[in-house]
Amino acid sequence: MKLAKFFVLLCLTNLLLGACSSKPMEKKEEPSSSKKSGFVLNNKMVDGLKQGKILDTPLDLSKVSTMADIETVWGKPDEAIDHQDLQDYIYIKNSQSMMITENIEEEQVQYKFSFSISIATTRDEILKKMGKPKDVHATTILQYYYNGYKIQFEKNDKNNWLVYLAKSI
Repeated sequence: MKLAKFFVLLCLTNLLLGACSSKPMEKKEEPSSSKKSGFVLNNKMVDGLKQGKILDTPLDLSKVSTMADIETVWGKPDEAIDHQDLQDYIYIKNSQSMMITENIEEEQVQYKFSFSISIATTRDEILKKMGKPKDVHATTILQYYYNGYKIQFEKNDKNNWLVYLAKSI
């Protein structure tokens, strides 16, 4: 009986000492939508999108680029996802996730890219900066076409939108 009490006391002591010696849990703040995105939907960004570019990145559809061009600037992607004819490459730079989708058409041996970023903004701000969209799907997808480029805004959460940039086909 004394042995059982000793083990119970030993276990309780270990639990108490273990709890006291560990660091207190820090409350992690949920990032606000403005902290989620390093990109801002301003006139400069809008002008870049209309020309097939995502400013402050090597993502430029106006040039003939390959993954080798992007890797020269950014190195290997942080993540690669193989979908047979489609390849997704994810880069995380300055806490901003950017996805490059490479469409490999076997018959033409041609690369076509689309880029995805997220922007902390509102639907009203998109409409104010971009104007009336050509296509609207519910209230969550806004599509624009400029200079041979498709710019699509897709609502991700309250004030965070995914922006897809691709060449119009």
